[in-house]
Amino acid sequence: MGTVNLSHYPEVCGASAHSDYGMLTLLATDGVGGFQVCREKFKQPHIWEDVHHLSGSTLHRVMPTGQERNSIVWWSA
Repeated sequence: MGTVNLSHYPEVCGASAHSDYGMLTLLATDGVGGFQVCREKFKQPHIWEDVHHLSGSTLHRVMPTGQERNSIVWWSA
């Protein structure tokens, strides 16, 4: 069983830091940057990295880039 979420981010919007729930999350993007992860979510201060692909569940966010972006997220519990 899984869930699909279609996300649209206007040029000046992003998504604050969060971790997805479930065992597996797949993210398909439109190639516009802005996706960042924090590999060690319990360490302070958070160190954010720009990424295009990463295996595993991590703390992540979407930063405003001045461009619209779209993503499709599928996750499974």
